[in-house]
Amino acid sequence: VEKWTKDNHLKLNSQKTKAILFKSQHVTVMIPNPLILNNEEIAFVDTIKTLGVWFTNSMSWNKHVDHLSSKLSKTVGLLTKFKSLLPRCVKLQLYNALVYSQLNYCHLVWGNTTKTNINKLHILQKKAVRAIANVSYYDHTEHLFALLNI
Repeated sequence: VEKWTKDNHLKLNSQKTKAILFKSQHVTVMIPNPLILNNEEIAFVDTIKTLGVWFTNSMSWNKHVDHLSSKLSKTVGLLTKFKSLLPRCVKLQLYNALVYSQLNYCHLVWGNTTKTNINKLHILQKKAVRAIANVSYYDHTEHLFALLNI
């Protein structure tokens, strides 16, 4: 790595650089010899955030979905709070900007997550759709997704 960075006229900050070893959840893997960069050892980590996506060494996506759910929950809560104050077109714009964009970001990477994780996000999306349509928590959402073109 050090030679490659020198050859390409790049510099890596060895204190900010981390290494992650991807493995199966059921297999214990010995950490290989330490990685050295600029005479400093690079730490191995179990979880790392890169370009807004949380990777775990087991590639489970639970950490990423939990983080995303937490973020979306706050946004959906605000949509719900203001559901009767804002016009539908404004709520739809807010949904597209603050919810859909987050769900869609890098979904090709993490979208193969478990059904449990997908369901967690789908429930938040249904709450958002109810807020946009200004309907009760108990209303069905299937027709609302079609109505709102979501």
